[in-house]
Amino acid sequence: MKKFDILKREMVLESEWMPVEKQLVRLPNGNLVDWFIGVGPSAVIVIPILENGEIMLQRTYKHGAGEEIIEFCAGIIEKGEDPKKAAKRELLEETGCKAEEIEFLGEFFANPTGSQTKYFLYCATGCRVVAKPTLDEAEQIENFSVSGYETLENEILSSENKTSMAVLAALPYARKCMKDLKKSE
Repeated sequence: MKKFDILKREMVLESEWMPVEKQLVRLPNGNLVDWFIGVGPSAVIVIPILENGEIMLQRTYKHGAGEEIIEFCAGIIEKGEDPKKAAKRELLEETGCKAEEIEFLGEFFANPTGSQTKYFLYCATGCRVVAKPTLDEAEQIENFSVSGYETLENEILSSENKTSMAVLAALPYARKCMKDLKKSE
């Protein structure tokens, strides 16, 4: 596979959350096209497993979708921040929980056609509530927990609930996280 040649770059949207760059690129066949790339920050997704073995989920309003969705704890990695540190910070901010252990599970692109944003996925085990959540002004989050992977999968895949591709991509990792937890008991 050949990478596109980037001939020109121009920031067309300066935004903290979704900056967009317009690129003039030469395709492998020689044609020139404009390509728009989201150059915003990457994010973490945390699968919190409580001390009692239940998995914590969130019901949250996402304005881009205009809908309430079900997701795992997640958030933006601040400039220069280590992803694992961001996972711990987001877990505490959004759930009020601290974990006994946080394990890196993998990473994937959010939208590789139009964005450089990556999701870094973590499993947080032995989570216990130590504080009240401290949400950003635009966040509306209700935390709740489910028992077992099958219940988790049913909650996420339920036709009444909406979710994101990131959560669907995280499901197999959640299954692995639950299996690994049972092995260590």
